[in-house]
Amino acid sequence: MRCQNCGTDFEGKFCTNCGTPVDNMIHNQSIQHQNGFTQTFYKIENIVVKAGVLTDAQDLIPKKVQPLLDLGAKKGWKLHTMTPTVSAKGINICLVWEIN
Repeated sequence: MRCQNCGTDFEGKFCTNCGTPVDNMIHNQSIQHQNGFTQTFYKIENIVVKAGVLTDAQDLIPKKVQPLLDLGAKKGWKLHTMTPTVSAKGINICLVWEIN
């Protein structure tokens, strides 16, 4: 992977040169249309809501997620998908933004 912050090629979860996390980097995907190619850029964010699945999670999810949704909308990003997964320690939420 190439770091979008400093341009260094690296493998792993963090840039070996500047330390930028992979989660903060924009992932590229090309989509072919009838009239040629359009390049679409994606940003992936992960949120961990540390709460019991049956208690506290209902109140904490909006408090953790809404500020990120507002920030993405303010930047002009379009929410592509939002996927929650339940773990023993809480709920993990993956946001995939389409940015152009």
